[in-house]
Amino acid sequence: LIMNGWFSHDPENCLPTNENILPVFWGFHISDWNNSWQYFLSDRCLAYFKRFEPIGCRDMFTANKLAQVGINTFYSRCLTLTFPKRKKNRVDGLDIIVDVPVALPNSIEKSCLRLSHKVNRDLKEYHKRLQAKKLLYIYKRYAKRVVTTRLHCALPCIAMGIPVIFFGDPNDYRTSIIGELGLDIQKIPHQKTTRESTGKKWGNLFNSVNWGTVPIDIHLKKDESSMTLARKGGMIIIARFRVTSEKQIKNT
Repeated sequence: LIMNGWFSHDPENCLPTNENILPVFWGFHISDWNNSWQYFLSDRCLAYFKRFEPIGCRDMFTANKLAQVGINTFYSRCLTLTFPKRKKNRVDGLDIIVDVPVALPNSIEKSCLRLSHKVNRDLKEYHKRLQAKKLLYIYKRYAKRVVTTRLHCALPCIAMGIPVIFFGDPNDYRTSIIGELGLDIQKIPHQKTTRESTGKKWGNLFNSVNWGTVPIDIHLKKDESSMTLARKGGMIIIARFRVTSEKQIKNT
């Protein structure tokens, strides 16, 4: 089971996994939104991580914090960055705006498509996956540029070679992977102000944004040390999987 993503809304019922599950940690992120760090640093979970290390982490903060308590980690980044790059850029395509709460400059709005990653919580998992596939297809097929506040809009688009402008919090380690890839994180203005002052702050921000952003070649952005660690971690994971599989076959 590939353990890629944000952990967790319910950490106590998340790890350790069932004994019949072989976890592969790649793109693993621990949240500070609740008590996740407190639970995952418990003796029970640390023993679990030691058993299945190395732990491939989505961000350097998670990797370093686990390493500080003796867990073998490596910086794998997110699994969505393995999406294939599209064959050509769509210079005649659309500006696609995803969950940006204000109007953008007219040069962007006049030829844009506004979308959202918000879904009804009652939607069945099958329909959620279908919606995700539709969004990815639209980005790949039609986007000449994507402007978003959503990490999991930005990352697959970066992987597909789509120019991305990302609005977020530069100090939030959940989205730090964006900066680590070499893309500027445009700081969202503080919202607890009057509508007039908020609009002015957004306007000032827009003046500083490079709207002519170009695609990031993530293959060039990967430095040799992180690539070596990822290869090493991947080889260890594959070797462990083979040994475990052979044991399971012998026991059947």
